[in-house]
Amino acid sequence: MAQASNRPNLMLPLRGNLEDEEHQSYVVLSDGRYVGRIFYAGAGAPKDRPWFWGLEYHEWLKCKGPQCGNVEDREAAMAAFKAT
Repeated sequence: MAQASNRPNLMLPLRGNLEDEEHQSYVVLSDGRYVGRIFYAGAGAPKDRPWFWGLEYHEWLKCKGPQCGNVEDREAAMAAFKAT
C-alpha cells in the first residue's frame, strides 16, 4: 500500500468482513493481500465522519502518511487508502 500514490489507477478491492455480517465492515486487499479495514463506526465516531479506515500494522510501518482516520463516507475511506 505504501506505493499506492505512485499508482493512481490502483484497484482497491473490498471484501465484506465475514466475521461481521451485521455491520458495514470491509477488509481491504491489495494484490490479494490483506492491507487494512474500512468500517462504519457509527456512535463511536465523530458525527460528521462516521467511517473509519485503517492500515494493517505491517503496512503502516512502511507508510509515511496517516495510518488511519475517520471520514464522511466509504468512498472517502477508499480514497484515503489510495492516497497512503
